[in-house]
Amino acid sequence: MADSSDQLNEQLALWEKAAASSDSQLTINYLEKYPSGFYAELAEAHLNILLAKKGEKKLIIRNSKDNPYSKGTIQARESHYVGDTYTFEERDLITKVVIRTFKQTVTSVEPNQVVFNNGRTITDLLGNDIKSGNSRFLTPTQYYPAVYQVGHRWSTEYWWAREDGKKSLNYEELKIKDRVEIETKAGRFNAYFIVTDGKDDFGNSFIKKFWIDPEKCKRAIRHETFAKNTRGHGIHAAMEWEMVSFSEKSS
Repeated sequence: MADSSDQLNEQLALWEKAAASSDSQLTINYLEKYPSGFYAELAEAHLNILLAKKGEKKLIIRNSKDNPYSKGTIQARESHYVGDTYTFEERDLITKVVIRTFKQTVTSVEPNQVVFNNGRTITDLLGNDIKSGNSRFLTPTQYYPAVYQVGHRWSTEYWWAREDGKKSLNYEELKIKDRVEIETKAGRFNAYFIVTDGKDDFGNSFIKKFWIDPEKCKRAIRHETFAKNTRGHGIHAAMEWEMVSFSEKSS
């Protein structure tokens, strides 16, 4: 996957330069070059912030038929507040045993970042990890889009730290498959159901499932991961995070 690795590194370098700058043209350049790129959802959110500061309207780039920015029915909420709190249970999906309960609390809000638990986790305004609580994510991902619409597709690619100390290149294609009513301990939600189809360069494949109701809660309500070794060893991981409570300040 040498070509894919080079492409990710090229996109990452261009995106990191744009993300660190207040010059909106750098972000526009990224979106024009990679309208469906590995950081395009993140770039759109960043561009919206920069344009709003200038009193300008959102720029919609339409140079690709697959461009996600001309689609969508619900805009992701990008307002966050110190003190917003989300509590999750992590379970083994096979045994249903609760492994741990953990809480994420917003401790600071920056122009382009939301900081949880004094920096243990840092996300962009869409909820995508910039610094993951899982240290095995080595570069940013984009699991959550700028707009939500059933049928919307995008992709993400990132470097991942394996248990054996090696680094793998992971690629995932994502699709919003449906909008469904679900109920958890945190309440009842009308959630978008996102499914990913992923693989790495060591022969492993994985499926991830996300449920998120951006109108009611800014974090994912449920997240499932199924990892499979394609060399014949079957499913070797099946985990779930589910929100059990949350508290958000009103916009």
